Amino acid sequence: MQLSIFSLFAAGLATLALAYTTPVGDPSGNPISRPGLNEIVPVGTPYTVTWNPTTPGTVTLVLLRGPSTNIVPLYTIAEQIPNTGAFVWTPATTLEADTTHYGIQLIVDATGQYQYTTQFGISNPSVPSSSSSSSTASATVSSSSATVSSSASSTASVITTASSTSSSVVVVSTSSVTVSGNATSSSASGALYVTEVVTAYTTYCPYATSVVVNNSTYTVSS
Repeated sequence: MQLSIFSLFAAGLATLALAYTTPVGDPSGNPISRPGLNEIVPVGTPYTVTWNPTTPGTVTLVLLRGPSTNIVPLYTIAEQIPNTGAFVWTPATTLEADTTHYGIQLIVDATGQYQYTTQFGISNPSVPSSSSSSSTASATVSSSSATVSSSASSTASVITTASSTSSSVVVVSTSSVTVSGNATSSSASGALYVTEVVTAYTTYCPYATSVVVNNSTYTVSS
């Protein structure tokens, strides 16, 4: 998939910025129990999102995707619904399959107080995952046709946005890039995008919460 997480983030902000209350502060209240950690939710089938309502008024649910350090909005699941602790959601059939990296954000409409689910997966046989199965890093220079089939090096500084079990995006922000490896071109100008496969990721819970795994509930006290 050629779309970078940065362009996805920009598109998401442009679409969603005015659609619901802006989240403020740190996650608190309304702990979400389903979807649970690494649970797989099928597309096109009604699925009940559940949480423990701790605030009055209405809430908004937003679908997110990305590694835990850089998760971004995809679309609004429901806006200004009663905070009853449950909502039946039918995931869009256009969602890409992924064993993790999806999440839901619950936002209190009146205050901007918010809460996250743990990261879960989506199953979709019609739209397979774009995650690479190769252990070799690959890179594409966006301003030219040069493509690197092995690891790349550059004279520029590198900004690493995240790492996960599937892939991460690295951007070289200089205007002059020198690429080494089996490339069709030795140099190009513009940003360099690198997909890197790593072996592990860490989910950080900044407060006490509960996690549902394989129909068992685990309480994280601190």
